[in-house]
Amino acid sequence: KEEKEKKEVIVDNVIGRLNYTKIGNCLIKSASGRLSCLLLQALRQRLTRIPIENAGQVLAVYANNDLLLLKHLKNSVVSVITSQGDNGNDAKEELCRLLNSIASFSSGRNYLLANNQGKELIATLTTALKTKKLQHYAGEHVLATLQKLSI
Repeated sequence: KEEKEKKEVIVDNVIGRLNYTKIGNCLIKSASGRLSCLLLQALRQRLTRIPIENAGQVLAVYANNDLLLLKHLKNSVVSVITSQGDNGNDAKEELCRLLNSIASFSSGRNYLLANNQGKELIATLTTALKTKKLQHYAGEHVLATLQKLSI
């Protein structure tokens, strides 16, 4: 049991030391690529595959470092990835899954809706739904995210 706790502390230290600006820029530069898919999946799993009490800490680090670059409004990770053509469907789905996971937490909803970025995020997601830019499960995850944001 001590070893498991030690591993969690080590991983939490790693999460705090990541360069989130670089991660966000990487997600934007390869918005429709496999690298974005894998990064988004890893970020989501780091949030969802740990005990709930630790997930809040990870989410706080994500929010404090503006993981999705939401303060950049129209140049946020969400805006760039959702505006990709059909070749970015996997990245869109992973992004939508991450957004849904973040919106599951009160602090996550606060991060997503903070200041003017919340209006822009909701507008971006609803536009993507209306224009059918989100295929398969991505649309369902966005709908779930929007429902959670309305709480």
